[in-house]
Amino acid sequence: MILGEIERVDCYNSRNGVNERADGISPRLQEDKMNLKWKISLIGLVMTSVAIGGCVESDQSVVMLGSVIGDGEIDEDSGEASCTFGAEIDEVTIRPSGFIDLSDLRTNGQALVRGGESMATDEYRFVAVMENRLFDSRTVGAVSGGDGGGYENLTLDKNDIFIKGATVRLSPDSNDFGFASFPEWERERFTNMLVTSGGGAASVDLPIIAGSTDREQFQAFFSNVGGQLGDDGRLTFIFEIQLHGETMAGNTVNSNILEYPITICDGCGGTTDPLCTTSG
Repeated sequence: MILGEIERVDCYNSRNGVNERADGISPRLQEDKMNLKWKISLIGLVMTSVAIGGCVESDQSVVMLGSVIGDGEIDEDSGEASCTFGAEIDEVTIRPSGFIDLSDLRTNGQALVRGGESMATDEYRFVAVMENRLFDSRTVGAVSGGDGGGYENLTLDKNDIFIKGATVRLSPDSNDFGFASFPEWERERFTNMLVTSGGGAASVDLPIIAGSTDREQFQAFFSNVGGQLGDDGRLTFIFEIQLHGETMAGNTVNSNILEYPITICDGCGGTTDPLCTTSG
């Protein structure tokens, strides 16, 4: 999980026109898989403010800002791969789109860091970063100086949000390639994450593809339309992702719907995006 202090966030929500559908994601370098151990090292801080501008179509209690990608490295001595997510906005990278080679995902899985050992085969994960826009319920009605009128003695903030999971969906309308449409596809992904009120932020990784059944469904689609694909054999799918959970008061909350493009192929010689990137 990640909690970070952020002063500004650029929005990557296709609904506001930032993420336009675009085929032809730049080719990923093919590298030999190394038998290395990995671990995730995440920074935990408190976020004080986020300026989201027009990221959502309507006011939301919890806003998903996009997918964050961490800075990874492989220790030369131990061979362990690690990943950190910076606390400052200049250290945070939002991934605007993804890439999956289904054959590579089946054989190697998604690596934490390119060149490192995979986390799990047949699984592709998305790291969602989110903000709780509700005010702190413990300070409702508080007056200047803190002398009465407030609820600062309460120990439970009823506006903290407990994220329980996400809906991941593909709609035929958004994934009509002219020669074929991908059928309606919807999955529920489960997680546990507390996002504090008053601009609190957190991030959580969620599987987009989870298991061989998901992977085989996409491979079957590519098999059926193979003769109509371009030379690179790639298609860009628009995934709709929406977080859901409850406030500590028991009220149901749903985030904005983030439209996230992922270019997919089956055996095109690409390497599936790692969760983190290395510098240099």
